[in-house]
Amino acid sequence: KSFEEAVASNSTVVQLQDLKNYVNTPSAPMPDPGRVIEMLRRASNPTHTAFDFSDIAGFTRSVLSVCTMCRDICAKEALYLKLRSPIVVFGDIHGNYADMQFFLQKVIAFDDIMLKFTTTNLLFLGDYVDRGQHSVECICFLMALKCIAPHKVSLLRGNHESPEVNGDVDVYGYSSFKYQCLERF
Repeated sequence: KSFEEAVASNSTVVQLQDLKNYVNTPSAPMPDPGRVIEMLRRASNPTHTAFDFSDIAGFTRSVLSVCTMCRDICAKEALYLKLRSPIVVFGDIHGNYADMQFFLQKVIAFDDIMLKFTTTNLLFLGDYVDRGQHSVECICFLMALKCIAPHKVSLLRGNHESPEVNGDVDVYGYSSFKYQCLERF
């Protein structure tokens, strides 16, 4: 099966090498972080407690391209960040998309998802995944924000961003990041 068929059928576990090969092909979509955020907004219910993706294959393709873009941006950053105030610090989101959106709506001016009019810098301290029901959606949203405004959004890695922790389905069960990835994709 092709990558698109495997994702669309939900019948095949896609290997990491398959993802790398797909991202490097001409058929991979151009990274569009604004599209990922729009897809998350459309799929979310009004209280941000449930998601219904009508085009999971399209969402997957968009997320993969944004993941690659975000990886490239983060790889160029210094290991020691020098940040300027004003800054808002977010810690331990743990897959709680509703709370993340609640606080972001208080910080981001005029629903300015492109962060053009938002004067505040955003620092996320890690632990974006596990424990909550929407780890995939949280990290996708944050990576898209990082791609949109790399100098205003800083993402630190917490212990839950390592596969030894977020892959522990025995401890976190259905709320583990690995379980949610396998379930959605």
